[in-house]
Amino acid sequence: MHPKDAYLQFHGVHKSFGDVTALDDFNLNIGTGEIFVLLGPSGCGKSTALQLANRLLEPDSGEITVGGDPVAKLDPVGLRRNIGYVIQQIGLFPHRTVAANVGTVCRLLGWSRTDTQSRVETLMDLVGLPFDEYAARYPSELSGGQQQRVGVARALAVDPPLLLMDEPFAALDPQIRRSLQVEFRTWVERLGTTVLFVSHDVDEALVLGDRLGVMATAGHLAQVGTPLEVLAAPINDQVRAFLGPDRALKRLSVTPIDTDDLAPTTDPNAPRIRPDDSLQTALLSLLTNDVPAIAVAPPGEDPIGELTMADVGKQARLAHAAFDTWN
Repeated sequence: MHPKDAYLQFHGVHKSFGDVTALDDFNLNIGTGEIFVLLGPSGCGKSTALQLANRLLEPDSGEITVGGDPVAKLDPVGLRRNIGYVIQQIGLFPHRTVAANVGTVCRLLGWSRTDTQSRVETLMDLVGLPFDEYAARYPSELSGGQQQRVGVARALAVDPPLLLMDEPFAALDPQIRRSLQVEFRTWVERLGTTVLFVSHDVDEALVLGDRLGVMATAGHLAQVGTPLEVLAAPINDQVRAFLGPDRALKRLSVTPIDTDDLAPTTDPNAPRIRPDDSLQTALLSLLTNDVPAIAVAPPGEDPIGELTMADVGKQARLAHAAFDTWN
């Protein structure tokens, strides 16, 4: 991505803790409105990058800019109030209601009571916690997934241009986690927020990321690219090992269905998937339902065609061959 399109930039950043190097010559440009997922094993420097971005840590050398401004020249408190930050532990105030938690930053910035309540209502509805039902509840009365929704709403309350997220969904039940991942992407796309999301979960990165960055040991950024680019052509054995032995199946999860040449639907009662689903979704639907074909249909509309197992295989081969030739 060209620097002129970048909102958050790391320029040759180095950070050590004693004899341990957390980041070494770290260079990264994250575009305005982009969801960028920084991947890697524990201890590779992912969280350090987040904490440098909002000045919870200071680099030993190099420069970090937000919106073109060097963060080292910005007031740390003012910087943090304009950056949303969500961590795994959530950090809700236990003795404040959900509404009070969501409106925390609004009050810190001196918003009026009316403006704060209006924004809280909007954000709570956005994250699926209707204001009338949840505003007066306390964190202890919520499930883990609901608490995490409150944490995200609080981080988005003043519409920050940048959101930093440090494995926020890691402790949740897998089913709840996947639901939140999908919904989260919808929320931030609607708001146009730039996101730096730290994770060690490849599947999570594929659901969320416009682009991925895979960290290597000693704080090096080994590879940056779209999910398809990284899965199709890991830059070295370390990245290949991190992506896992099921890389081919993961690749299907970021390969869209080609709806231009579908055969007509032969079974009106066939299981349905959406045109914007992936080939992995099509494959799993075929296997789970044990049917010869599935219908591809927009929600509430008639099918535009069907997919068989052979169709999925053919589309996968064509899509990946085209990518490999282009790449």
